[in-house]
Amino acid sequence: MSLSRLPLLLLLLLAGALLMPEAARAQVSCTATHPALNFGTIKVSTGAGASDNGSIGYNCKNAGATTVAFTLCVAIGTPGAPGTPNQPVLQGPGSSTLDFNLYADPLSGNVWDAGHPLSVPLSLAAGSTLTGTIPYYGHIPGNQISAAAGNYRSSFSQTRLGYLAGSICGAEPGYRCTSFTLNVKAKLGNACVVSAGPNLIFGSAGGVAAGTPTVSGSDTIAVTCPNKTPYNVGLLPSDGDTGGMGIMKGTGGNTDTVQYQLYQDPALSTTWGNTATRTFAGNGRHGTGNGTAQPLTVYAQTTSSTDVTPDRYADTVQINVNY
Repeated sequence: MSLSRLPLLLLLLLAGALLMPEAARAQVSCTATHPALNFGTIKVSTGAGASDNGSIGYNCKNAGATTVAFTLCVAIGTPGAPGTPNQPVLQGPGSSTLDFNLYADPLSGNVWDAGHPLSVPLSLAAGSTLTGTIPYYGHIPGNQISAAAGNYRSSFSQTRLGYLAGSICGAEPGYRCTSFTLNVKAKLGNACVVSAGPNLIFGSAGGVAAGTPTVSGSDTIAVTCPNKTPYNVGLLPSDGDTGGMGIMKGTGGNTDTVQYQLYQDPALSTTWGNTATRTFAGNGRHGTGNGTAQPLTVYAQTTSSTDVTPDRYADTVQINVNY
């Protein structure tokens, strides 16, 4: 062998060494399964918000003749409008939106973004197939009281299953990548919550005798409904009178009763009963939720004009919120 041929032989050997890894990588292909992240029915009017988790499934095949080690990754795509990469949103009824984020690691608080892809190290033997999942985590912050009840959706187009090179997902040459759209959905329930004070107190009348002036009192109830959710509130005394006229009973063996009427206004001119339905206020109170507790004042006045035994008289009124 002449000396003039040595440089050519060395160059050919080096070129072969450089081509071998890429040829091996080219035999690796992965596909993804990507079920939608569904938060389900949520409530975000309080500080707790809502959380859920999802996963990206992968199926990787090594068609080559050697074992290949690499880091599989998932780069998040572009969030659907009106969301931005810094703040994706779920689009709901009309212009209503919900802020949310996806996380690669809920403990560290790392948002799943271009700088924090999902990743998992893999090693595929020659001719083998490997399947598994890469988890991720979603959170919708609370105190989003302006959101209206209904279905919410978002999507991340061009989400990419790739191969990690440094901090970039999908840049490793020789591997086959795949792109897909990742969907996220949630339903903001229209559930309403009602609370009431301990008692509507008429005070002491020293007995309600014939000719004694009637006694009145008031109390406040609070209704919390999602933003833009209409509701109608009915009040039903224990005697079942839908006109709002109830009967207070005494204690022990006292069989005397005191009749009263429920009202919507301090002038005691509009009665408050229980003919309200979801779509009709009837003799109840109508309101529209704004995500916060809305106070409603209940007024009442005794109507009895007969002599009754001095005692403590009471009744229970059922509050019905129709929405």
